[in-house]
Amino acid sequence: MTHLPSLTKDHKGRPLELDAHSQIAPVILALAEAFTDDPATVGGRLELITALGRNAEDERPLDGLGHSEHARDSAVEDLLRDLGGTGLALPAEATPYAVGRLRSIAFEARRIAATMEARAEELNGQRHAAAAA
Repeated sequence: MTHLPSLTKDHKGRPLELDAHSQIAPVILALAEAFTDDPATVGGRLELITALGRNAEDERPLDGLGHSEHARDSAVEDLLRDLGGTGLALPAEATPYAVGRLRSIAFEARRIAATMEARAEELNGQRHAAAAA
């Protein structure tokens, strides 16, 4: 298992995908173990997160005045912390590799951003041309 996300071509029609399997798998494994050890408590926490998420959707028309989204995010953060956190400790020997991968990801992100900006300008120009016609 690698220590960093990998940037791959997406098979679903999107140009790129950031594969974070190696970061998510340990969290899912910890969740499964916690659920096996105490299904009522873990299940109750997951149900609360789901209910708060549904309430947050209902509160969307309130334009930020609802509290469910913040409560849901807090409940998720608490659960993740209890499952071991989401920090990614890299062994010292992985540091040069990590820096190289991060540089590659940053380069790709800048390239994608430039492409998206050019596309947005193109679409904006087409919209203005259509409005003028």
